[in-house]
Amino acid sequence: MTMQKTKLLAIALLIAASAGIMLPAYNIFNLQPAVYRMLIAATEQDTTRIALYISSFVFPEIEGVPLEEPAFGDLVREMHEVKRTFGLVNLRIFSADGLITFSTASEEISRINRQAFFVEKVAKGGTYTKVSYLSYISPEGQPAKASVVQTCVPIRRAGQFVGAVEIDYNITERKAALDNLIHKSSVFLFLVGTGVLLASVFFGFQSKRSSAQQRKAEKELRIAHRQLLDIIEFLPDATFVIDRDGKVVAWNRAMEEMTNVHKDAILGKGSYEYSMAFYGKRCPMLIDAVYSDLSKTSGHYDYLDKNGVTLFAETTLTLSHSGKNANLWATASPLLDQDGNYVGAIESIRDISERKTAQRRLSDKNVLLTNILNNIPHCVFWKDRDSVFQGCNLNFAKVAGLDKPENIVGKTDFDLAWEKKEAEFYRQCDQAVMESGEPLLDIEEPQLQADGRKAILLTSKVPLRNEAGEVVGILGIFADITEQRSLEKQLRQSQRIEAVGTLAGGIAHDFNNILTAVIGYTEFAMADLPVGSQNQFPLSEVLKAAHRAKELVQKILMFGQQTEQERSPTLINPIIKEALELLRATIPKTIKVCLEINEETGPVLADPTQIHQVIMNLGTNACHAMQENGGTLKVTLDNLHVDAELAASSPELHEGAYVRFTISDTGHGMGQATLERIFEPYFTTKKFGEGSGLGLSVVHGIIIGHGGAITVEATPGQGTMFTVYLPRLFNEVVQEVAAQEPLPRGKERILFVDDEEALVRLGQKLLESLGYEVTIATSGEDAMELFRSDPQAFDLIFTDQTMPNITGMQLSEQILKVRPDIPIILCTGFSATTSDETAKAVGIKTFIMKPLTKQALALTVRKVLDDD
Repeated sequence: MTMQKTKLLAIALLIAASAGIMLPAYNIFNLQPAVYRMLIAATEQDTTRIALYISSFVFPEIEGVPLEEPAFGDLVREMHEVKRTFGLVNLRIFSADGLITFSTASEEISRINRQAFFVEKVAKGGTYTKVSYLSYISPEGQPAKASVVQTCVPIRRAGQFVGAVEIDYNITERKAALDNLIHKSSVFLFLVGTGVLLASVFFGFQSKRSSAQQRKAEKELRIAHRQLLDIIEFLPDATFVIDRDGKVVAWNRAMEEMTNVHKDAILGKGSYEYSMAFYGKRCPMLIDAVYSDLSKTSGHYDYLDKNGVTLFAETTLTLSHSGKNANLWATASPLLDQDGNYVGAIESIRDISERKTAQRRLSDKNVLLTNILNNIPHCVFWKDRDSVFQGCNLNFAKVAGLDKPENIVGKTDFDLAWEKKEAEFYRQCDQAVMESGEPLLDIEEPQLQADGRKAILLTSKVPLRNEAGEVVGILGIFADITEQRSLEKQLRQSQRIEAVGTLAGGIAHDFNNILTAVIGYTEFAMADLPVGSQNQFPLSEVLKAAHRAKELVQKILMFGQQTEQERSPTLINPIIKEALELLRATIPKTIKVCLEINEETGPVLADPTQIHQVIMNLGTNACHAMQENGGTLKVTLDNLHVDAELAASSPELHEGAYVRFTISDTGHGMGQATLERIFEPYFTTKKFGEGSGLGLSVVHGIIIGHGGAITVEATPGQGTMFTVYLPRLFNEVVQEVAAQEPLPRGKERILFVDDEEALVRLGQKLLESLGYEVTIATSGEDAMELFRSDPQAFDLIFTDQTMPNITGMQLSEQILKVRPDIPIILCTGFSATTSDETAKAVGIKTFIMKPLTKQALALTVRKVLDDD
């Protein structure tokens, strides 16, 4: 038995010796690398989770939309806090092109990572880990080395690689502990194998010592696990972790605050117990979709997306414990062991309610600002320092020919409809504002707009400044003052016409007084001539010229709107002939006049003077079109029945009988654009100073006012024809005063008052030749004194209106106070304030205009006396 035991012991010793030799080699070549890989893998998982946390701060996004990146100062503070919290050696943040945008080692910032692993693996979504050995000087001043795990984790947003986070994690102490454990266990096995026979007592001691080291390693692992839990505990986002069985193994402080569920009440529980705090029922959450179908959880989220193995979701819900409505943003990722096997999952949840509220408020403010800008009746725009448009309102977009204001961004004035010289002028103004920092107000600028219209703008530009007070662009606003300038032009033209009218009124009174004397004394001279006298013809020409001067004064007054004409049945034939006679005297001999008149054309209800003005204006325009090369001026007149087809061609025409006359020329004609504006006020094709632009608009107004119509036809290079339609009268007789009818006479007593000595003598002589007894006065004062001396001495008062001191109206009022029944005739060469109606309103029987003829004077005096 003893031998057997000895044999067995020898075998045991042989086995122990063999194990003592082989196991250390196994530890060195197999166990130690395996444990080292496990340490690196565990470290990689830790640093990956830290990197994902960092990315949520550095590359924030909501609903797949990137948010504004944090300020650099906030980034520095946050990253150094992470470095301190997790005990990191270094932390780097890369942009998508490998540029180091941040590093806790500031000298590395702005370097570019061109290594192959970054381009070929990290940029394509893979995590890259390597171990580096860093040399440094220990606090004791001795050279030392550190083992550092460098993990580079890619960051993707909306399916695109946006950058990476690289973390340097010091595993020197962990590695040393594991190396120490393996080394000592190898020594132990070696000693056991070779010294079991020599020191059985030491075998127990060595075994005890090995157990202590194992407990130490386990303790270190527990410490590492505790550190991981501490990291999760102090994460700012609500975070929890489940194992492969769905049981909660971590529930941090932020999660307790969000759900009001303490970790002690939830740790170790599964079957979706964690969802009760959010939904009030057991159901899958984002963390459960890490290794399952997303459709199982899609109903709980407003937004759901996946980037690699990381899930992102957003939802709005009422937290079951507080009843608070919250907007939540969640991320979930799997937890893997060193072999890539699923061991659990982690989910972080952030309450973004305040951010959402701020975004809504900002959106509401933007909508309000947009509505304000779009309802401003002017065009508003703003540019950067390079005069590149950054925005505009709706009115500006319409002027620029854009579909919507957003389309202006990135464009310059040279990209828009305006002319190049206009764009250059706008840019000069922009630069003047930005360089001086002072506004430019009320700049009058031309602009060719998108619709082809040439506009005049009144623009103001002010500098835009940032928070530091630096000029970063300009804000501009302009109003289209084209119509205002047109109205101002019309006003100036109207004032010019008014001035002409005022001038005409000023000279009309004196000129009519002169004509009264000329006509009156010429009639006296002709009456005293013997039959067949050779002076009969010259005096008749003088009388004819005076009457033409009288008509000329009436035309001037009408042009200045100083007089109104009454319409009566009128024949157009003689008016056309008279007007053409006047034109023939002024047009060059290269223009031939052709007249085609139907002598049987009927009368129309018209103002002869205005019809004369129409013919003269159209004829003058026709001659002007042919003044350089000559041609033919053709005038036609006939009766016409307008049928339904012709009436449809013009809104002013109606079916029925009309008198039609045409005036045409063979001049240069006009195009369609000119034809469309030919009757607009102040539109003219003549050079500056050759016309007022009033002629054709006045012609159009006269014809429309007569109930007629006017049309125009033209061909460039061939000529123009105007056609006038006037409603024809039937059963109307055109009255003419019989030239040889005897003038009425009388014997009544008349007081004749006028401040012109020649006119008062002429009036006395004319009335006395008709049998009347005439007393004269050359002032209102004299006339009033004569009347007061014997009010019954007169049967009629004939007084001029415009006299010094006392006007004819004032004299009439004073006379009527003394004797209300006496008839009074008021006469004037011109008065803007006196008319037949105003005269009758104070008791005057009638109102008569100078110049007077013997016939007009005789008929008026006799009619007033007979009516009275």
